[in-house]
Amino acid sequence: MLSLYLSLISLNLVLSFIPLIKKWKSITNVVFAISSMTLLFWMFSCYMLWNAGDMLFWVRMAFVGPSFLPTALFLFVTRFPKKSMNISMIQTISLLALSVVFAMLALTDFIVIDIRSMTDVTFNYGHKIWSIYFLGFMIAIFTIIYKKIHKSTGEDRLKVKYIALGIILTISMAVIFNLILPLIGITKFTNIGPL
Repeated sequence: MLSLYLSLISLNLVLSFIPLIKKWKSITNVVFAISSMTLLFWMFSCYMLWNAGDMLFWVRMAFVGPSFLPTALFLFVTRFPKKSMNISMIQTISLLALSVVFAMLALTDFIVIDIRSMTDVTFNYGHKIWSIYFLGFMIAIFTIIYKKIHKSTGEDRLKVKYIALGIILTISMAVIFNLILPLIGITKFTNIGPL
């Protein structure tokens, strides 16, 4: 499992920096890199959760990175391959502030109160609120992508389809193994989500 995690973390790190090396001043490239880094942070936290001693710390950290993913992906899909929404600086700051609030709350007992083992996790009411936040953004992101697929033509349409495929595969696995199953009390498969 270590080699699989290391390979995926390394690949994700490279994918994070390729757009920045190509054109670091592009907001689209920056938010893509941030999206990729949040997944990287999540993968690392989940690996540490399964393999380190302080499980409570790492289960909380596993919510920190993904708290930024909805905002980063939202900003990315509204700009790629062409800008489709005008999001003001105040709206962007508000979205980032929301992510920061959830990330900070993740470090408290707001989401996870205690963890004795991977099959004995005590979630707090914040887990449901965080899940609604995450899923709400994902629905908005999928809606934007769906509209872009139908409005785009040629190469732009193909780019949006590739992005849609990547996001759908990634998010569906994460939602199933790290949101839905834990909400119904099944936590033993959480290591599959990041992979």
